[in-house]
Amino acid sequence: MRNKQASPLFYGVTGLAAIGLFSFFVRDLGQLIKYLFITAIVGAIFFFIARAVLQSRMSGGNQVEMRKYRQAVKQSKRKYGNSRPMNRNQRIRTQQRKKRRPTHLTVIEGNKHRKKVNNDQASN
Repeated sequence: MRNKQASPLFYGVTGLAAIGLFSFFVRDLGQLIKYLFITAIVGAIFFFIARAVLQSRMSGGNQVEMRKYRQAVKQSKRKYGNSRPMNRNQRIRTQQRKKRRPTHLTVIEGNKHRKKVNNDQASN
């Protein structure tokens, strides 16, 4: 497993970037602010373009199907209601409240007191 320590290469690049920014700050502050502003604008443009492309891919690009799906979800919620997940205590209470259904099996009365006539039967 890899250690969580940063490599010396990372420290070197970060140090050089800090030195470059500091020297740029000392030499020409107006030019530094201009570069930072342009970088922020370009980054925001890339962000919004990427977000728009990813959203269109995630939705499948078909708005009609998505509208139909949302309508079906609304209809299902109206029919079945919003179901909230129950915690453990609520589940136990609802299980205790449920009544047992009577079984639909019946016992057939037999002639147990009758004497056995045939001794060669398989059952006792």
